Amino acid sequence: MKKVFVVAMQLIKKLQIKRSGLLLLFLFLSASLYSQITVSVQNQSIRQILKTIERNSDYQFFYNDDLTSLDVITSLVVTNSSIESVMSKLLNNTDITYKKEKENLIVLTLKAKAQEKKKEERVISGTITDENDEPVIGANVVIDGTTQGTITDFNGKFSFEVPVNATLRVTYIGYLDQYIKIGNKSVVSIVMKEDSQKLDEVVVVGYGTQKKVNLTGSVASVNVEEKLQGRPISNISSGLSGLVAGLDVRQSSGQPGKDDASINIRGVGTLNNSSPMILIDGIIGSLNDVNPNDIESVSVLKDASSASIYGSRAANGVILITTKKGNKGRIKVSYSGLFSRQEATNLFDVVSDYPTTARLTNEGYNNISPGSIPVIPEATIAEWEAHRNEPLLYPNTNWLEAIYNPTWRKENNVSINGGNDAFLFNVGLGFLNNEGILKGTGYDRYNIKVNLESQINKWIKVGLNSNIQYNVLREAYESGYIMACLANSSPSALPVHPDGRFGATMAQGEDNQGNNMLAFNDGRSIKTNGNKYMGKIYIVYEPIKNLVFEGNYALNNNASFTKTQLHYTPMWNFQTESIIRSPFPENILNQITNRDLWQSFYASVKYDFSLWDKHNVKVLTGFNTEKFRQDYSLIGRGGMPDFDEFQINLSTSSPWGSGWAEEWSLVSWFARLNYDYMGKYLLEVNVRSDGSSRFSEDYRWGTFPSFSLGWRASEEKFLKDNARFIDNLKFRVSYGTLGNNNIGNNYTFANVYGMGNGESYVFGQNVSQGAAPSGVPNKSITWEKTKITNFGIDFGFLKDFDVTFDVFKRNTEGILITAPLPGVLGGLSAPYQNLANVKNKGWELSLNYHKNINPKVSVGANFNISHVSNIVTKYRGGEPIIGDNTIIGDGYEYGAYYGFICDGIFRTQEDIDNHAKQKYGNELGDLIYRDLDNNGTVDDNDRTVIGKSTPDYVLGLNLTASYRNFDFSALFQSLLGYQVWGQDNWDNPNVGRGRSYRTKWLGRWTPENINAELPRLTADYQGNTIASDFWLQNANYVRLKNVQIGYTFPKYTLFQRWGVEHLRLFVSGENLLTFTKYDGLDPETASTSAQRYDTEIRMANNHPNVRQFTFGLNLTF
Repeated sequence: MKKVFVVAMQLIKKLQIKRSGLLLLFLFLSASLYSQITVSVQNQSIRQILKTIERNSDYQFFYNDDLTSLDVITSLVVTNSSIESVMSKLLNNTDITYKKEKENLIVLTLKAKAQEKKKEERVISGTITDENDEPVIGANVVIDGTTQGTITDFNGKFSFEVPVNATLRVTYIGYLDQYIKIGNKSVVSIVMKEDSQKLDEVVVVGYGTQKKVNLTGSVASVNVEEKLQGRPISNISSGLSGLVAGLDVRQSSGQPGKDDASINIRGVGTLNNSSPMILIDGIIGSLNDVNPNDIESVSVLKDASSASIYGSRAANGVILITTKKGNKGRIKVSYSGLFSRQEATNLFDVVSDYPTTARLTNEGYNNISPGSIPVIPEATIAEWEAHRNEPLLYPNTNWLEAIYNPTWRKENNVSINGGNDAFLFNVGLGFLNNEGILKGTGYDRYNIKVNLESQINKWIKVGLNSNIQYNVLREAYESGYIMACLANSSPSALPVHPDGRFGATMAQGEDNQGNNMLAFNDGRSIKTNGNKYMGKIYIVYEPIKNLVFEGNYALNNNASFTKTQLHYTPMWNFQTESIIRSPFPENILNQITNRDLWQSFYASVKYDFSLWDKHNVKVLTGFNTEKFRQDYSLIGRGGMPDFDEFQINLSTSSPWGSGWAEEWSLVSWFARLNYDYMGKYLLEVNVRSDGSSRFSEDYRWGTFPSFSLGWRASEEKFLKDNARFIDNLKFRVSYGTLGNNNIGNNYTFANVYGMGNGESYVFGQNVSQGAAPSGVPNKSITWEKTKITNFGIDFGFLKDFDVTFDVFKRNTEGILITAPLPGVLGGLSAPYQNLANVKNKGWELSLNYHKNINPKVSVGANFNISHVSNIVTKYRGGEPIIGDNTIIGDGYEYGAYYGFICDGIFRTQEDIDNHAKQKYGNELGDLIYRDLDNNGTVDDNDRTVIGKSTPDYVLGLNLTASYRNFDFSALFQSLLGYQVWGQDNWDNPNVGRGRSYRTKWLGRWTPENINAELPRLTADYQGNTIASDFWLQNANYVRLKNVQIGYTFPKYTLFQRWGVEHLRLFVSGENLLTFTKYDGLDPETASTSAQRYDTEIRMANNHPNVRQFTFGLNLTF
């Protein structure tokens, strides 16, 4: 406008207009300039639109910020319009009117009727303090039933307009909600009282619960409804990733039904099974045994003090799952539904052009035998190039795209909850249908969860927890090695003809090599029907107050029936219309029946009492027995008729079979003492004695004690008086011993005999079946013992912040491993012996923040990080054991890679002339290995530690926010400081017939490309495939694990008349983004190490993980 005005004045001066005319012209221009407004805005508040008009004109608006209609969302599109026209459109259908005070000043006020209503409102002001008379800063003060209100300032004061006879609702984290009726008051003083339920949050621990503020051990809890609601997870294991400090959770496969994550608590503490103990309502099981929708909370017990009540089962930590129980009140019916689109997180680029693939294969063979006849004739390659427009006869197949396709996942859950003083119940029903992205795979699950509790009289309470699950698992051929199979699939094979026939390699020179995974999957049908029943009945008797007797019987019965059908499946050469071969030459049926039965009986008595209102004591003692039995049988038969479904009686050929059964049992006594003095000085002592059938009578029993101390410094008067910003400050220290007998062999101390064809004896002319020892017993083996020391600090301040920091050390001694036997003993298996020790040490940090900024907005964040190192301090007492690319021995880090250090590639003859002689030769294009001992020869003595498979750091970040009825959450998960062995079937310089190659091999070393990053291609040559750091990949990654946006409909909407109490719609994304330098499929699925001491982590040979896009709803009546 200023530029227009200057131009006008210059024009007037040039035209020499008289003063009177100038005045008239100025007034005209001024009015004209103020009146013309052009604005185009969509879906903004009136308040925002007014600011837009102010920025684009000389008009200014004056109004009271309390005019609530200014927040009405609207749109305004005007062009060269007057201010009167603009304001009429903008304020239409509102209770606001306007008045022009000056040419450019617009005053907004309430309309007459609104003013009359306004007279019924009054200004209420007040001060909010806590019980120590300190101001409460940032408390939310709203009119009850609305979001209209304000927050307190730094002095705890507030002021705003309220209707006559309104009720104020005051809320703040850590305090009870306050409701204040205004009446005729204009000034109020409100004292907030601490919410003991929030400050003294109850956490599930071993055989009971404790207030979180009184915990002296290291325990973390997860609110499942808050953290996992709406996530498309089939089992809780994958959902815990990134949520708990010290918990390393990695999902090794995206295959439905077999997507359990591997879990380690504070690193790997043993060379045997390092998985934590899983308890679901006190029943030992797996995280796949329960529907996540039925879970209420998860507790993770990390140190000896918190876990030692479980003795020998808890050496690797404990995860306690608590399912939903009935609540007093009217019956509520809730429904949750999720509908998800699934795809692979990543599929790397492959060479699908067959002529290019053929030339790579020929090049590799020629590099080993220069001048030899190409294994794939040039004529064949030329023929393929000449017929690119005939894909049925001359295909160029990308096998990853052929076998992996997006699919759908559907999940529906219903829960019914209610009860009264005499009876509580919760019933959960669930159905899951998950089609795998790999053709031929899928998983269906049907479950019903019933929790009942009845108060028989004022002394006796009985209850039932039960979970019934039926599932169907559909697997593909070699699902665990699918990527290796796809690497050995030639682009010259057509996956499937339009008429349904499967293709074979059709190029001359391929010699019918290569797979067709679609044919393999169609020909091999693997279907497992599983039935699980998990249940517990219990009785609680309280004859006098705080003296409680409890007993229960629990079982977990897991039965499965697996049927594998191998069908004759011809693979065709469509050029010659002939059958080349079948992956399965005849129809075969294998049937496996497996049953696991775990049973337990538990009895305990506990008594809580206080002395002089200062000394608080809790005593618990009891015993527990466990028994486990597994039965396995296999029967198979060939020569099946060509039916869609085989039955074992349909063939006349001889059947085959095998079977076995095994048992173990455990008897335990335990006791726990908790003491605190005025809630400030805390003590906990635990002891458990276990007797295991896995050891001989002389070594059967082990006793595992622990103790912990705590000091709640925040309860001291000197801190209460001088550091009132501190909400909670607690120091913790614990020490204890745990045991482990989970070695995978129940009879290593006993003389075990095997019977079968391998144990036959000859008597004269006859061969008779007999028995023979299968191993050398060791009667002196005993418990692995784990000693754990933990120091921790819990710090809460300013009501919004919580910090937990722990430092720990774990020494595991007497780890059960096998040692080599003298050759004179023949093929007997070696006995287990207590010959190894492992030391873990590390720290973990958790930071929590939650803030209600105002009645409409809240934000939150949780960040956790942990570091752990694992050192093998003793291994057999001799020389280290060196594998293909790993080493284990005294002083080596667990999971250490061992091999050569690579210094590049021989690019020129000069490079070869200036380097030591290598074990497998020095050729152009080969990798250069460092001569560490400088003796002029590179051999096995030049190997060293080159990396490790265990991460240095495990991190998680969870962000939350809400605005009015919208909610948002984002979860990040990360592993840092470890490597993956990058040489597998796809990343291997050795070529072969029937192969596919990654596009990265187009950049290999050749005489024309001497600066390549990859070595030359070869065939059956070890020089470039031996273990070296060239094949180690940095597997560090940060993953956006989940993002979710939801909207909860207000209660006063039209849904309320239909009986709807709660309705939330949401969209969610799982595994959305991954930031990594790793070039394989997925750094997370590549992160599952083999059991025991083969700790090599290879690039994923199994299913890639899945990315999911989900729409869902939560509904409660």
